[in-house]
Amino acid sequence: MKWKRYLLVTAGILVIFGSTVSCGFVHRPHHRFHPKRITSVVFLRMDNEATRLGLTETQERQYEEMKKRIEREVESDLQDFREMPRETIALLDEEGADLGKVVSDLKTRMAEGEGVRGKYLDYLLEFYDILDERQKDLFMEDLRKELDRHNRFKRTRHWS
Repeated sequence: MKWKRYLLVTAGILVIFGSTVSCGFVHRPHHRFHPKRITSVVFLRMDNEATRLGLTETQERQYEEMKKRIEREVESDLQDFREMPRETIALLDEEGADLGKVVSDLKTRMAEGEGVRGKYLDYLLEFYDILDERQKDLFMEDLRKELDRHNRFKRTRHWS
């Protein structure tokens, strides 16, 4: 009879401990946009790829110049991204605010944002152009692998 009581007490303690651990001490990540972390990861991947390709000194210099331009533009684009909600709120806070004007302003800003993505694709092409033929082949192989990895991830998550 004692062993049944010990079993019940042990099971009760495990249930209490399990619920405490699962509810109280698990860190849930905040899904916030952290531009510094994102840019550092992007630049780390760029540097790793440049190192793997074995750039010459001339190519390295061109790459560093291009990277500095990208850093400046990313910071500028992120600043614009941060300012848009503030400016939109300011337009809405005006007396007699016109929602049509606010929406048209947002549409023009979103249309301008389409060019931002194309700008970074131009940087990709610029990087590709400074490579020699062997490096271009390696780069294209890596790009195909990366796109294939992305497609496999999409298929496993049932995204369309």
